[in-house]
Amino acid sequence: MSHYPFLKGKSDPYVVLQVGHEYHWGKDQWKTKAKPNTSNPVWHETFDIPIKESTKDLIKVTLYDKDDVSADDFIGQTVLDLASLKNGVPTKVSPNLKQGGKVIAAKINVILTAHFV
Repeated sequence: MSHYPFLKGKSDPYVVLQVGHEYHWGKDQWKTKAKPNTSNPVWHETFDIPIKESTKDLIKVTLYDKDDVSADDFIGQTVLDLASLKNGVPTKVSPNLKQGGKVIAAKINVILTAHFV
């Protein structure tokens, strides 16, 4: 049984991170490795993403299903507000993912630690 009921069977999920604002996302992306054949992926990956201390930036977290035959499938996404982060303090967030503006039956757990530039 799938951990994400909206998925039919298992997937090869991966996450893409982008920094920006609600209507303007930067070109730089950070991508996890795809986790093969799972409906309950766990990543232990670290990314160094440059963010200014007095930022109003957001991080967009998008979950995809890798597909070797056709284009990767969009699963869902969420946006994380960085305004509440404190320098050097790990902060765990567990937002719901959305698809087409609607919350889907999936959450993603992220630990953010800011080291402002």
